[in-house]
Amino acid sequence: MTVVRTEKSPERVPSLDGIRAVSIAMVIVGHARYTFPDWLHAEAQWWDVIGLGSRGVSTFFVVSGFIITTLLVREQRSRGSVSLRAFYLRRCFRILPAFHAFLTGLLIFWSLGWIDLSWTSLLKSAAFVRDYIAADDWWTGHSWSLSIEEQFYLLWPVALVLMGLRRIKEAAIRLIILAPAVRILTAVIWRHSSAPIALMFHTRMDGLMCGCVLALMREEKEFSEKSRRFLNWRLAVFAGLVLFFVSTVLFWRYGEMYWLAVGSSLENLCISYLLLYTVEFPQSIAGRFLNFGAVAHVGKISYSFYLWQQVFLTVLNKSVLGIFPLNVIAALGTAEISWWLIEKPSLALRLVLERRHPAQVAVAGTGH
Repeated sequence: MTVVRTEKSPERVPSLDGIRAVSIAMVIVGHARYTFPDWLHAEAQWWDVIGLGSRGVSTFFVVSGFIITTLLVREQRSRGSVSLRAFYLRRCFRILPAFHAFLTGLLIFWSLGWIDLSWTSLLKSAAFVRDYIAADDWWTGHSWSLSIEEQFYLLWPVALVLMGLRRIKEAAIRLIILAPAVRILTAVIWRHSSAPIALMFHTRMDGLMCGCVLALMREEKEFSEKSRRFLNWRLAVFAGLVLFFVSTVLFWRYGEMYWLAVGSSLENLCISYLLLYTVEFPQSIAGRFLNFGAVAHVGKISYSFYLWQQVFLTVLNKSVLGIFPLNVIAALGTAEISWWLIEKPSLALRLVLERRHPAQVAVAGTGH
């Protein structure tokens, strides 16, 4: 099999939307499986292979670290500095409108008596602290991952500006290496915590750091020469098998201890390799699939898809829209509406402001 590397473009990073589509697909299967008809539950455990929600979120984290760092590095190299004010303004336009629309939707459903919610839960989610302060409802439960993302957005750009590219790369690598010890130590110290250990910023930060290190590597002048030594389709297939099959079986066998000590780090490394391979070789079989129009579009709306699937893909939804496969269709349709009515106008407004106050090189096709 021969794959062709495409030249790096300053305006586009291929395959990222497609990777997001695969990520959200894992989350969708992971949640929707509990609403499958009885005959599909016969081998329920094997749905972990393709539909483990936590693995999908891990992929989101790696992609997020990669995109954000790519944007920051390109801005610094093109302008000589990074505008933190502009960065945080962009994050607000990207994250908050769709999220607040989702929370508003939950408020409406609550007021109508369709769901059971609390003001405490809503406030914890709106403040992006659900990764450390647990709540007792399903409807906002997925905001733990958004909390981790927001904490990353808050800390990483400042660290990059203060430390510089070389030192921040070294620091990120150290964090990746130390992550298993951090998780195990957390399990020992916070074993009675109400918040799940696997959902905390400091126990999941290495996924974000893997994406950051990849972006820093890719922006180095000598990267193309170095990458030829280890980027090939055989290793990509191997990484995929380890990610979806080997790691799944090991988790079945050894449980949480495997994930804490080895599994999370192993999966992040496999995700990172596959991301880098498909970004560098978009003409490969995997790259063509990820860049296919329909797949890439699902990746574009994956944020809203992730927000709204929580309402439909649960046995707590007793309406007709909680029945498979109508629940998946409803979640996808709501995500489309959110994309066209909320996210796209918000991004358009952001672009207008950026043209008036240019601060960064854009990366087309990332949705960031």
